[in-house]
Amino acid sequence: MKYLISVACSFLILISCTPSVDKKAAIQFPLNISGIYQDLIKSARIPMSGGPIKVFESGHLLVFQISNSKDVFMLDGNDGKFKKIALNPPDTIGRMVYRYDPVSFVLPYNSEFVYLKNGSEMNSLGKFGIKNDRLKINGINLSNPVKILHLSEEILISYWASGTKDSSTSSGGVFITDLSKNTTNLLVPKSENWAEITSSGGKIFVLEKYSPIITIYDFKGREIQTIEMPKSKFLKYEKRVRPPEYLQMPAEKKVSYLEDYCLDFYQPGDTSVFLHQTYSVENQSIQENYILSRFSNGMLQEVKLEFKAMNFSSNGDLYFVNETDSGDFLTKMPLSKLF
Repeated sequence: MKYLISVACSFLILISCTPSVDKKAAIQFPLNISGIYQDLIKSARIPMSGGPIKVFESGHLLVFQISNSKDVFMLDGNDGKFKKIALNPPDTIGRMVYRYDPVSFVLPYNSEFVYLKNGSEMNSLGKFGIKNDRLKINGINLSNPVKILHLSEEILISYWASGTKDSSTSSGGVFITDLSKNTTNLLVPKSENWAEITSSGGKIFVLEKYSPIITIYDFKGREIQTIEMPKSKFLKYEKRVRPPEYLQMPAEKKVSYLEDYCLDFYQPGDTSVFLHQTYSVENQSIQENYILSRFSNGMLQEVKLEFKAMNFSSNGDLYFVNETDSGDFLTKMPLSKLF
């Protein structure tokens, strides 16, 4: 037990003691990512392991992560060098690619990126794929990690989709780990009705999928508030089940079976901001739409974006790629320019 506590403490000390990044080294936007963008798009379109692209920023480093495979493209914003890193290495059987060891989305933490891995592990990723010390979370077997919600020298709050030997937590949920003792407990059981989840100001915020509701919990797992928002004019709020003949349907019928997908959720203070991907039909083909919503003081504001958004930065700016004749540029736009 003493050894495990030592490992837990040394992991956080290693990260927290990393020298802070010089502000002069911060990335300048718009950033030309032409050398990496086509590889990103290609990976995002692979069946089963593709999906939306998210981007995370730490100092002069950027990590682009493919939603389903969680493959990482790391880019140095100063010199333009990049590298593809498979945090979740694929196994190939025939022509199918299988992922047996899922990882979570990364979390920028000082000058590194921290992520979760099957088997109750927390790892850190340094520049260009240098994997540093790992922490084995003791006493509970967690699997299918989704994201880190909060990390400090004292506690880790993490969201896992499934997996413990204890039947009461086998469906996953939000867990809290005391890093000084290396003990973990379930805070909030997972619900299939969750669209997205985030943490801010010592609270956990859950955006529901099939109703316009945000539920707030404290770090002890107690439900402290339920907020009902006005209904969106863009979202369906309905569970859709695709019939066996789905693939043979015309686009006009297919689109009715596609559920809205929450790409990201940002909570600055008492304001909730979320980004959804929805679908429509144009010229007999299915089109992706991007809906940005802000809920504050009982009012819901919505904007149908004219560009393909990715996710929010740590301070709430919205990432997107501007494709031009001069190249592909990663851009950040403040929310104040969108509402």
